[in-house]
Amino acid sequence: MRTVSAKDAAEYPKNSEAEKRSSLGDAPVSPASIDEVRARLFATLEEPNTLTRLRRFMEFSATLDASNWETAYDGMTIETVQTGRTHSFEWRLMLQRSGELGGIRAMDRFFKGGNHLASSLVLTGWAAVEPAAARAWVEALPAGSDRQTFIGDLVDGMVQRDPAQAAALLASIPSQDRASYSGKLIDGVFQHGGTAAATAMLEQTRKKETAAGDGTERTSRAMFAALADRVLFSNWTAKTPQMACLWIGQHSTPGDLGPELLTHAAGDWARIDPVNALGWVQSLGSQLDAGTVQAGVTGVVGQWVKKDAGAVGDWLNANADQPLHDQVIYAYAGQLTKLNPAAAASWIETIQDPDFRTRARQTLNTR
Repeated sequence: MRTVSAKDAAEYPKNSEAEKRSSLGDAPVSPASIDEVRARLFATLEEPNTLTRLRRFMEFSATLDASNWETAYDGMTIETVQTGRTHSFEWRLMLQRSGELGGIRAMDRFFKGGNHLASSLVLTGWAAVEPAAARAWVEALPAGSDRQTFIGDLVDGMVQRDPAQAAALLASIPSQDRASYSGKLIDGVFQHGGTAAATAMLEQTRKKETAAGDGTERTSRAMFAALADRVLFSNWTAKTPQMACLWIGQHSTPGDLGPELLTHAAGDWARIDPVNALGWVQSLGSQLDAGTVQAGVTGVVGQWVKKDAGAVGDWLNANADQPLHDQVIYAYAGQLTKLNPAAAASWIETIQDPDFRTRARQTLNTR
């Protein structure tokens, strides 16, 4: 594979607009600076060790400015064409850095050129340093164009500079579109201040919605779902799933908790303490519909059976008066269906609520 040398860099035609003028003004870029930028770039990209190359590339990109970011971008194009190296992560960094340094000029270059994937990354970089200008550019796009697809890129960039502006942007778009962007907002806020900062933003958003009399499709609901997912992951990694469940119970409001979240959260806790995980699901009862309660119980019982299947039966025999007794039987029978259908059918017959027992029989017969 061919290596791009400093001589290649010097001989490559320097006739692009990028190499005649800066990105933000009309100051010419000297041929010497072009050669120097390219030589440093090519030497960096030739490094075979991935971590070393990325470290050097980030150091290199930090030295760029408004007068030479296009020289670096064009140099990466030369390097890719002549060597066949792709360097996908470095390309992402280069495009975001182009947005930071080039602003509207960079957006015009890539968007008007039809390179919309590159435009997304450039917009993220631009929004990180000039969020208001980047947002104005997107909002000026005609309806039916790429305006909606750029919202996530705006959030990605804006949250690096000012999470409050990113949250305001999220609140301004149609409620049905907010969920897909809330994860980006929460990830950015986590970078600023972890769980505490993200939780504070959630509560602030709720207060604003209450004051405004917002409807049922709320920004905070999408934010809560994204934040709960991050809290669950961080506590699973730390092997403290009960802390995630307690956070969810403390910070959820009616309508926030769905079946998938309850199954995940309760199941994580049940890996180490199924009885208390079940008690937690029961404590949320006033916030949940019957289907969501059953999802939480199913999450608990699924892990409980893996841990000690016999212990589930022992608990059922000793706790016939517990509020979730029937739901536990239903989940337990579901786990037993493929292993021991007769035992599953026997357990179904011990469900105390007659309507629930009938529905359970019907469900069992279809499996």
